[in-house]
Amino acid sequence: MIPAKHVLMVFMLSCFPAMNVYAYLDPGAGSIILQAIIASVAVGLFTIKSWWYRLLDLFKGKHEHEESDDITRPD
Repeated sequence: MIPAKHVLMVFMLSCFPAMNVYAYLDPGAGSIILQAIIASVAVGLFTIKSWWYRLLDLFKGKHEHEESDDITRPD
């Protein structure tokens, strides 16, 4: 017996035949793509940094720079 996923794949491929697609990417599109890649890397690094400090807080308890905030914080 033929698996259902193979039958579905053949059906989908026969319903949507391949056609030529004519697309144009101007220099502005390349700039936006580059900007999106740089922003993704920056967000990824910030996320890793945030989780790293949370992991350190879990093991150490509190950062040294946070102890000085207790003086200026009104209770």
